[in-house]
Amino acid sequence: DEHGTPRHYVCLASDISDKKQYQHQLEQQAYHDLLTGLPNRKLLFDKLPELMARCYPETSQRLVVAYIDLDGFKQINDAHGHSIGDQLLIAITRRMRMTLREQDLIARIGGDEFAFILPGIHSQQEAEPRLAQLQACLATPFMLATQQHYMSASFGVSLWPQDATNADELLSNAEQ
Repeated sequence: DEHGTPRHYVCLASDISDKKQYQHQLEQQAYHDLLTGLPNRKLLFDKLPELMARCYPETSQRLVVAYIDLDGFKQINDAHGHSIGDQLLIAITRRMRMTLREQDLIARIGGDEFAFILPGIHSQQEAEPRLAQLQACLATPFMLATQQHYMSASFGVSLWPQDATNADELLSNAEQ
Protein backbone atom coordinates (compact mmCIF):
# COMPACT_ATOMS: atom_id res chain seq x y z
CA ASP A 1 0.00 0.00 0.00
CA GLU A 2 1.01 3.65 0.04
CA HIS A 3 2.55 3.40 3.55
CA GLY A 4 5.02 0.67 2.55
CA THR A 5 3.28 -2.09 4.49
CA PRO A 6 3.34 -5.37 2.60
CA ARG A 7 -0.05 -6.64 1.55
CA HIS A 8 0.97 -10.06 0.28
CA TYR A 9 3.57 -12.63 1.26
CA VAL A 10 5.07 -15.33 -0.90
CA CYS A 11 6.17 -18.51 0.82
CA LEU A 12 8.14 -21.36 -0.69
CA ALA A 13 8.22 -24.68 1.19
CA SER A 14 10.03 -27.88 0.48
CA ASP A 15 9.65 -31.23 2.21
CA ILE A 16 13.12 -32.38 3.31
CA SER A 17 11.89 -35.34 5.40
CA ASP A 18 13.58 -37.87 3.10
CA LYS A 19 16.90 -36.01 3.27
CA LYS A 20 16.69 -35.82 7.07
CA GLN A 21 15.86 -39.52 7.32
CA TYR A 22 18.76 -40.39 5.00
CA GLN A 23 21.12 -38.20 7.05
CA HIS A 24 19.97 -39.96 10.23
CA GLN A 25 20.63 -43.36 8.62
CA LEU A 26 24.14 -42.30 7.59
CA GLU A 27 24.90 -41.09 11.13
CA GLN A 28 23.52 -44.33 12.55
CA GLN A 29 25.77 -46.37 10.26
CA ALA A 30 28.82 -44.23 11.00
CA TYR A 31 28.49 -44.44 14.79
CA HIS A 32 26.77 -47.77 15.43
CA ASP A 33 27.45 -51.43 14.83
CA LEU A 34 25.10 -52.65 12.10
CA LEU A 35 24.51 -56.08 13.67
CA THR A 36 23.89 -55.20 17.32
CA GLY A 37 22.90 -51.55 17.07
CA LEU A 38 25.47 -50.74 19.76
CA PRO A 39 27.72 -47.73 19.54
CA ASN A 40 30.89 -48.58 17.64
CA ARG A 41 34.57 -47.82 18.30
CA LYS A 42 34.28 -44.37 16.70
CA LEU A 43 31.40 -43.30 18.96
CA LEU A 44 33.18 -44.76 21.98
CA PHE A 45 36.29 -42.69 21.27
CA ASP A 46 34.15 -39.60 20.67
CA LYS A 47 32.30 -40.01 23.99
CA LEU A 48 35.14 -41.20 26.22
CA PRO A 49 37.06 -37.87 26.45
CA GLU A 50 33.80 -36.05 27.16
CA LEU A 51 32.99 -38.43 30.02
CA MET A 52 36.57 -38.28 31.30
CA ALA A 53 36.37 -34.48 31.48
CA ARG A 54 33.45 -34.74 33.91
CA CYS A 55 35.70 -36.49 36.45
CA TYR A 56 37.49 -33.50 37.88
CA PRO A 57 40.45 -34.09 40.20
CA GLU A 58 38.70 -32.35 43.11
CA THR A 59 35.75 -34.77 43.04
CA SER A 60 35.80 -38.37 44.10
CA GLN A 61 33.94 -39.38 40.95
CA ARG A 62 35.79 -41.83 38.74
CA LEU A 63 35.19 -43.50 35.42
CA VAL A 64 35.64 -47.22 34.84
CA VAL A 65 36.44 -48.61 31.42
CA ALA A 66 35.96 -52.34 31.06
CA TYR A 67 37.09 -54.33 28.07
CA ILE A 68 35.40 -57.65 27.39
CA ASP A 69 36.59 -60.30 24.96
CA LEU A 70 34.23 -63.25 24.48
CA ASP A 71 36.01 -66.56 25.04
CA GLY A 72 35.30 -69.31 22.52
CA PHE A 73 33.13 -67.21 20.23
CA LYS A 74 35.23 -67.99 17.15
CA GLN A 75 34.81 -71.73 17.70
CA ILE A 76 31.01 -71.40 17.96
CA ASN A 77 30.95 -69.18 14.89
CA ASP A 78 33.11 -71.64 12.91
CA ALA A 79 31.26 -74.77 14.07
CA HIS A 80 27.68 -73.48 13.70
CA GLY A 81 27.97 -70.79 11.03
CA HIS A 82 27.86 -67.02 10.93
CA SER A 83 24.07 -66.93 11.27
CA ILE A 84 24.25 -68.59 14.71
CA GLY A 85 27.25 -66.41 15.58
CA ASP A 86 25.28 -63.28 14.69
CA GLN A 87 22.27 -64.45 16.70
CA LEU A 88 24.57 -65.15 19.63
CA LEU A 89 26.10 -61.66 19.47
CA ILE A 90 22.63 -60.11 19.39
CA ALA A 91 21.51 -62.21 22.39
CA ILE A 92 24.69 -61.35 24.31
CA THR A 93 24.19 -57.67 23.57
CA ARG A 94 20.59 -57.80 24.79
CA ARG A 95 21.63 -59.42 28.08
CA MET A 96 24.52 -57.04 28.69
CA ARG A 97 22.29 -54.01 28.06
CA MET A 98 19.82 -55.27 30.68
CA THR A 99 22.53 -55.42 33.36
CA LEU A 100 23.80 -51.88 32.84
CA ARG A 101 22.54 -48.60 34.21
CA GLU A 102 21.05 -45.96 31.92
CA GLN A 103 24.17 -43.78 32.09
CA ASP A 104 26.56 -46.65 31.26
CA LEU A 105 27.82 -46.99 27.71
CA ILE A 106 28.47 -50.27 25.94
CA ALA A 107 30.16 -50.38 22.55
CA ARG A 108 31.08 -53.18 20.19
CA ILE A 109 34.65 -52.45 19.23
CA GLY A 110 35.47 -55.60 17.29
CA GLY A 111 34.07 -58.97 16.26
CA ASP A 112 33.71 -60.38 19.77
CA GLU A 113 35.10 -57.45 21.73
CA PHE A 114 33.10 -54.95 23.74
CA ALA A 115 33.96 -51.96 25.88
CA PHE A 116 31.95 -50.50 28.72
CA ILE A 117 32.16 -47.07 30.24
CA LEU A 118 30.79 -46.89 33.76
CA PRO A 119 30.66 -43.23 34.85
CA GLY A 120 29.98 -42.05 38.39
CA ILE A 121 31.99 -44.79 40.06
CA HIS A 122 34.08 -43.86 43.09
CA SER A 123 36.39 -46.87 43.27
CA GLN A 124 37.24 -50.11 41.52
CA GLN A 125 35.55 -51.94 44.42
CA GLU A 126 32.31 -50.13 43.57
CA ALA A 127 32.59 -51.32 39.97
CA GLU A 128 33.19 -54.97 40.86
CA PRO A 129 29.50 -55.89 41.50
CA ARG A 130 28.54 -54.45 38.09
CA LEU A 131 31.31 -56.37 36.38
CA ALA A 132 30.27 -59.52 38.24
CA GLN A 133 26.71 -58.98 36.92
CA LEU A 134 28.08 -58.79 33.39
CA GLN A 135 29.98 -62.03 33.86
CA ALA A 136 26.91 -63.70 35.36
CA CYS A 137 24.69 -62.66 32.46
CA LEU A 138 27.08 -64.44 30.11
CA ALA A 139 27.28 -67.57 32.28
CA THR A 140 23.63 -68.47 31.67
CA PRO A 141 23.46 -70.61 28.50
CA PHE A 142 22.09 -69.10 25.30
CA MET A 143 19.45 -71.16 23.46
CA LEU A 144 19.86 -70.77 19.70
CA ALA A 145 18.51 -73.11 17.02
CA THR A 146 17.48 -75.66 19.67
CA GLN A 147 21.02 -75.84 21.06
CA GLN A 148 22.47 -74.39 24.21
CA HIS A 149 25.61 -72.34 23.80
CA TYR A 150 27.81 -71.45 26.75
CA MET A 151 29.85 -68.27 26.79
CA SER A 152 32.46 -66.84 29.06
CA ALA A 153 34.50 -63.69 28.73
CA SER A 154 37.83 -62.21 29.68
CA PHE A 155 37.57 -58.84 31.41
CA GLY A 156 40.05 -56.03 31.73
CA VAL A 157 39.42 -52.89 33.76
CA SER A 158 41.02 -49.49 34.08
CA LEU A 159 40.00 -46.56 36.23
CA TRP A 160 40.18 -42.89 35.26
CA PRO A 161 42.17 -40.88 36.29
CA GLN A 162 44.39 -43.31 38.23
CA ASP A 163 45.31 -45.73 35.42
CA ALA A 164 45.88 -43.47 32.39
CA THR A 165 46.60 -39.98 31.11
CA ASN A 166 44.32 -40.06 28.05
CA ALA A 167 41.46 -42.00 26.41
CA ASP A 168 43.68 -44.21 24.23
CA GLU A 169 45.79 -45.24 27.20
CA LEU A 170 42.70 -45.85 29.35
CA LEU A 171 41.20 -48.28 26.84
CA SER A 172 44.58 -49.85 26.08
CA ASN A 173 45.15 -50.50 29.80
CA ALA A 174 41.73 -52.13 30.09
CA GLU A 175 42.59 -54.37 27.12
CA GLN A 176 45.75 -55.56 28.91
